[in-house]
Amino acid sequence: MGIKFTGYGRKLMLDNFNGQRAAHTLSIRLFTDNITPTGAESLGSLTEPSVSGYAPANPEGFGAATDDGTSAQTVGTPCVFIVTVDPGSPINVYGYFIKDETGTDLVALERFADAPRTFTYLGDVIPVVPKINLADQS
Repeated sequence: MGIKFTGYGRKLMLDNFNGQRAAHTLSIRLFTDNITPTGAESLGSLTEPSVSGYAPANPEGFGAATDDGTSAQTVGTPCVFIVTVDPGSPINVYGYFIKDETGTDLVALERFADAPRTFTYLGDVIPVVPKINLADQS
């Protein structure tokens, strides 16, 4: 499916690329809404899990980009979400989103290919490895 950038996220990436904007603090968060992202979503349209121990993750950065001739990809540091108490009933998680903590805007979001992933018991873990792909338009 792939990550979908919002208009704000596309502009943020380009402004960072051309030096027009200082670095921003990004966080990775989970959403429990059963949606297929379009890039038109807003922070207000996404629901985060309501369970003790859940907290946003702060990615440590992205690795060197690779290019196969038609697209380039960079992979972020893995983020792990864990529940520290029994949630009582299963919590379905459908994907993750990237929030700009500096400007408090939604940058991008992605539905898990194997959605939903579920927090069911104390200690359940949901790993997220954010990936950004840029492809030629033909």
